[in-house]
Amino acid sequence: MHGVLPQPRKPKQPAPTPKDAREILCRVLEEPDISKKLHQERSRLEKFKKFGNQDQQNALAEPFRSGRFQLRLSLSEFPTQEQLVQFDSRRKKQSWFKQWYSFIGGEWLEEWVAQQIRSLQLSPQLEVRVGVQTFRGEERTQLEIDVVVVRGYRSYFLSCTTSGEKSLCKSKLFEVATRARQLGGDLARAALVCLAKSDTASALQKDIEDMWGASNTPQVFGLEDVRCWSDCGDKQPNLSRLKEWLES
Repeated sequence: MHGVLPQPRKPKQPAPTPKDAREILCRVLEEPDISKKLHQERSRLEKFKKFGNQDQQNALAEPFRSGRFQLRLSLSEFPTQEQLVQFDSRRKKQSWFKQWYSFIGGEWLEEWVAQQIRSLQLSPQLEVRVGVQTFRGEERTQLEIDVVVVRGYRSYFLSCTTSGEKSLCKSKLFEVATRARQLGGDLARAALVCLAKSDTASALQKDIEDMWGASNTPQVFGLEDVRCWSDCGDKQPNLSRLKEWLES
């Protein structure tokens, strides 16, 4: 990615774990509305993001509790006073807190998708980064990409959303398609991973094919693809479609 300065997400301990991402994924596949409820929780917690004295007290009084959503996460609730005492400034507390409410609000899907890509162990070896902030050109234009994959001389850009609504998914699809070309050139590949049902995902794929007019048309992966990739319950994941895209 010539002329681009990437900055991947930097976890702040105690940070969400791969098991946390899988736990939420499996719960959402069992009950899809959970993703909306978790996003609402993010919005509620985000009101305290300035994390001044009153914000902190309000957040401590009304923390996120995973049991409400039948989840078993590495932190059963956050924030608590015990969790915050390790940080010596409001900025550090704020950054750690944001990491967690952003994770439950949708970043879990980005982390999980990155895990699935890494598990393929393709050759040449993949470099996978999540939550990448990029700064492009002399004016350092800032762009954010959910998942970036570099394989040899080819780059792949994925946008992830826990929404299944066509309008939002379509917006994110065209956004990642444009950013992939801006950051990786004409050979870059772009994809959307979303929770849209099969008919919506198919309609999105047709829309982008009709309008894109290029050999490397962006790919849409919907809810059924996510189900195939998962190992929830006793099933074995089927990553063949993801692998085929990364090898194309």
